[in-house]
Amino acid sequence: MTADYGGWRHWPDRLDMKVWDHDMRRSRPVGVKMSSSIRDTFIGAGTGSLVVARDHPLADRLMQADYDMVPITAHLNGQQWSGFVNEYVCEGAPGEEILTCTLLDWYAMIHAILGRPSPFAPLEAQMPPQDTKAAPLVTTVLHFILRNAIRLNLPIYVRPPSGVDRSPWVTRWSRMTPLDEVIEPALEEHGYQLRVSMIPAHAELSSPVLSAQGFRNASNDVLKHVDNFFLLLSRGLKGISDPGLMTKIGTAGLLVECVPKRDRKFVRWSTESGGIKHIRTTGKNPKATTVVVGGKSPAWVSDLIDLGIDLALEGMLAAVGIALGASLGPIGAIIGGTIGNIAGNFLDNVFLAYSEYTDVELKAQLGPFGMPEAFVSSGAGTFSLDAIDAGLSGLQDARGGRSMEITLEDGAPHRWGQDERLPDGRIRRGYRVGDINTFSDRGVVIEDYISSVEARDSEKGLEIVATVGDAKITDNPEVKMIKDMKKVVTNLNAAALASN
Repeated sequence: MTADYGGWRHWPDRLDMKVWDHDMRRSRPVGVKMSSSIRDTFIGAGTGSLVVARDHPLADRLMQADYDMVPITAHLNGQQWSGFVNEYVCEGAPGEEILTCTLLDWYAMIHAILGRPSPFAPLEAQMPPQDTKAAPLVTTVLHFILRNAIRLNLPIYVRPPSGVDRSPWVTRWSRMTPLDEVIEPALEEHGYQLRVSMIPAHAELSSPVLSAQGFRNASNDVLKHVDNFFLLLSRGLKGISDPGLMTKIGTAGLLVECVPKRDRKFVRWSTESGGIKHIRTTGKNPKATTVVVGGKSPAWVSDLIDLGIDLALEGMLAAVGIALGASLGPIGAIIGGTIGNIAGNFLDNVFLAYSEYTDVELKAQLGPFGMPEAFVSSGAGTFSLDAIDAGLSGLQDARGGRSMEITLEDGAPHRWGQDERLPDGRIRRGYRVGDINTFSDRGVVIEDYISSVEARDSEKGLEIVATVGDAKITDNPEVKMIKDMKKVVTNLNAAALASN
């Protein structure tokens, strides 16, 4: 079935897209459109697109994105994608304009929240200088999100661990850092995904969640124990952990949960079977096995150097003689100060200004002809947490790797979404981002995880592109540039806030 708007042919919406009002209470289906897409990623914000004619019934609402939030949801095979209109472009001959909307999923909200050193203290008195959390990964991630969501009074619902949090132990820290930059290194290292999805008003949830706004309305005593999810749950605090209230959402908001990769190796893919239309394998050689981090000495080293210079100058003046120093008077003090500044500048950022991190296994594997080292700038001191994080992230970025992009028709051989029982009793396996599956190509069998999935709906039908392995290997230049810019901003923040 096709329809015409402004002379352009439109196709029915296979992604079941809906456009929501300001409060996320009512929605209208997109219906026919020119094309659309949604992309879910294991790490970071997913994207999407929607293209309609300017005279589409929802075009005016979509073009409110420059002054209002325009939420979008899509459904495919039992799973939901949710986001908002991030940008739009409307162009064409008068009466034939085409409206192209760029979508971003709600993970973007995490980047727009700054992790304050002390979220519940006034901005003018942020002590201690950084918020540090050492705990199991899931608890640590939700620690930063919940505390700052409470501070901002955001409609965010956090799903705490069920039972004892057995995720890997990590240590993370924040000093006015966007929260995605705080938590992503731990997520990548240990194979966890942070999901942020829209939940409409009056939604029923399968398990209790914690409400940031519920905490906001609680007593100060509760805020002191905001990190201890289990203490709160055991207290049965009304409006916060009462199962009868927390499984039914009154106000629309965002559901945040941290989940590990799913071990579903029994779901097998093969280039020799049907359904796969195109396969693209990408590989990159490791850029370095050792990363040198630095450029700035710790503050205590600089203080010691300055103190040593002052003591040395005093000794020199004493050796020349008290009479000479007295005769010079103020001029002698100026000369001494000038010499001290010159010496201090010469020795600044010289001692303990650099450190290095080496991937010993990769170095042995590559042999003597592997690329040896790379430099990563860090605005903070050498032994600071920011510098250590820069070193470990630098090693991660320098590693090579292989990934595959598989283009297939939805449902053959597997489908993006939930498992489906067919009329003949067989089960068509579903998959999602973060699933560890088995892949066979030319007799070589590997087990790896799905790092991203994109659904493209157009006149060609519904096309699915799944990326297997590290999605960073297949990043396009524009995406890489954005990530590099984020690293620059992170280093500048570290330099400005360094306190060691």
